[in-house]
This record gives sequence, structure tokens and C-alpha cells, in this order.
Amino acid sequence: MCAKPDASGACLEEFAGELAEAAYPVALRHGVKGSSVDVELDVWKALRNALRNRPASQEAPAELAQAAYQVALRRGFSGSFIDVELDLWKALSLVS
Repeated sequence: MCAKPDASGACLEEFAGELAEAAYPVALRHGVKGSSVDVELDVWKALRNALRNRPASQEAPAELAQAAYQVALRRGFSGSFIDVELDLWKALSLVS
């Protein structure tokens, strides 16, 4: 695991992967629409972009959860909006 991911390089990619591994089961549990590969890739890309756009010193699980939540909103899902967002925040808080 990367202790302090910076805005570029393998460390950021690795950390984005760890975050996506935490967010992906939440997306599946809430029925985010699309193929599993496409959903996981979209979540990873959104998290990677969120990491790139924040200062390296800033720990912001809410911003990361928002990035993953935007993927769910674009794709559609079943269930409550707040449940999806809170579950993503919980899962990503454990990693970040």
C-alpha cells in the first residue's frame, strides 16, 4: 500500500486500485448497472482522477466516495441514493 500517493506514478495507480477494490463490492451490492468489468473500470478511473486532483497531503474519503458515487449515478442503480453514498464512504474510509 502507498502511504502517501502523489499526483503521478505507480503509487497513485496502486492506491486507486486499492480504493476501487473497496468500492466495487458496494457498487455490486447496490445493483449499479453495466458489466462487472465496465463498472469496476469506471470506478477505478473516477477514483484515480479524484486522487490526481487533490493535494497529496489531503485525506478526503468524502471526495473519493463522491467520485465513485458519480459513477453509480451515471450508470443507474437500484435502491436508496443515500445508502449507496454512505456505503461507498464507509468502504473508502477504511482504505484511505
